[in-house]
Amino acid sequence: MATFSRLSLICISTIFVSSFSHAQAGSAAAIAARSQIMSAFEASVATHAEPNFSILKTLDFKSQSYQETVQRLGVRFTYPQGFEIDEQRDLLYVLRYSNGRPARAVIEKYRWSSGELLSTYIIPEPQASVSEGIVVTQEEGGDVAFLRSDSALTRYRLVDDQSGFGTTQKLEAVASNVAQSFYHKGGEWYVEKFKTPEDALGQSRGQYSVLDSSFKHVRDVNFAPQYSGYRNSEQLNLPKHQGFAVTDDGYAMTMGGYWASRMKATPYHYFGVNLFDRHGKIVKSEYIAPEALVSQLLAMGIQADTVENEGIQALSNGKLVTLQVVRTKGERSGKLLFLTLSP
Repeated sequence: MATFSRLSLICISTIFVSSFSHAQAGSAAAIAARSQIMSAFEASVATHAEPNFSILKTLDFKSQSYQETVQRLGVRFTYPQGFEIDEQRDLLYVLRYSNGRPARAVIEKYRWSSGELLSTYIIPEPQASVSEGIVVTQEEGGDVAFLRSDSALTRYRLVDDQSGFGTTQKLEAVASNVAQSFYHKGGEWYVEKFKTPEDALGQSRGQYSVLDSSFKHVRDVNFAPQYSGYRNSEQLNLPKHQGFAVTDDGYAMTMGGYWASRMKATPYHYFGVNLFDRHGKIVKSEYIAPEALVSQLLAMGIQADTVENEGIQALSNGKLVTLQVVRTKGERSGKLLFLTLSP
C-alpha cells in the first residue's frame, strides 16, 4: 500500500501549491505556515506507517427507517456526521444530517452487538450548525443527547414512540462558543472552541476547552494546526479534522475529507490518525492515501467508490474505533464501517 502513498505524495505537492498560491498569494506568513504544515504532513506520509485497522462492525448506509425518514423530512438524503457507542448498555447512536441549510438532524439508535435498529429520533428544529459529536446520558426522565446547536452544547431529551420513530425535546444550552467536535470522559467535557483567533491561514481546529461536570471552565488544551486542521481545510487542500477522542494517556484525532474515485487526491482526502500526549504534543501521525484505503477495504471484501471519515471513540479496553463511511458508485447505498485502530 505504500506505493499509493508515494505516488500521491509526488502529486499532492503540485496540486496544493497551485491551489494555495491562487488563494493566498502575496502573504509571506501564509506561505510559511503552509510550508510548515505540508512538511509535517509529508513527513508522516514518507514514513509509510499507515493506520493499521480491522473491521469491527458493518452497518448498511441506509437503515430500515432510512426511506421513511427522508420522506418525513422532505429531503434527498441524510448522512452520518458522528457516533457514540454505549458499551454498558450495548447501544450505538449515529447522528445524521440532511442536505440543505438549515439541515435536518436525525439520531439512529442501534443494538451495538447485533446492529439491530431500535429507534429513529427526528429532531424537529432545523439545524443551522452541524455537530460532529454526540453524547447520550441517562438522566431522570429518560435519555438526554448532547449535540452542538447554534454554536452551543445543547441538551435534547430523546422521546420514544411505539412506531419506532421518536422525537426530541430541546432542553437548554449548557456551554457556548462550541464548534463541531466535543467529547465526554471521566466527568469532564472537552469542547472545540468556535470563535478563535486566526493565524495566517485562518482558524485552526486545535483549540479546546475542558469543562467540569457543571460545565465550568477548568483549563484549555491546544493542538498544533499541523495536526488539527483548519475550518477552511478544503479550500487550503489541508488534512480535514473529522473526529476527536480522549484516551487514557492523551488524545486522538482522525482526519479525512470526502473523496470519490473521480477525484485527484490531496492532503484533504487522506485518512489520518494523530495521537497526542496529555499536554497536546504530537506522539504519532499516520496517513493513508484514499486510493490505498479503498484497496485495503476491497481486500477485506468491501467495495468503495467514495470514502469519508466521520469520528473516533476510545473504548473502555483502550482500543480506538473510528467510523468510515463508504459508498458505491452510481448508488446511494453503502456501508458504515466501524474500524478498530491498532497501535
